[in-house]
Amino acid sequence: SVRVNPEGDVIELFNPTTEPVKFEIFSITGQLIKSVVVKSAPQKVELPKGFYIVKCDNWTKRIMLK
Repeated sequence: SVRVNPEGDVIELFNPTTEPVKFEIFSITGQLIKSVVVKSAPQKVELPKGFYIVKCDNWTKRIMLK
């Protein structure tokens, strides 16, 4: 799963499985910003303010950093 921290400046990526999961973060225009493999511990990704698309194998979500 993915969530924005309360301050609104960091994306937190969570992997509930035991297998590594690849997350891709895209700008709203479709440019790949970052690719992250999350194992068991949550991974924090700092990004500038704006709109982003986060994809993994099973879902795609739009998020906003304030």
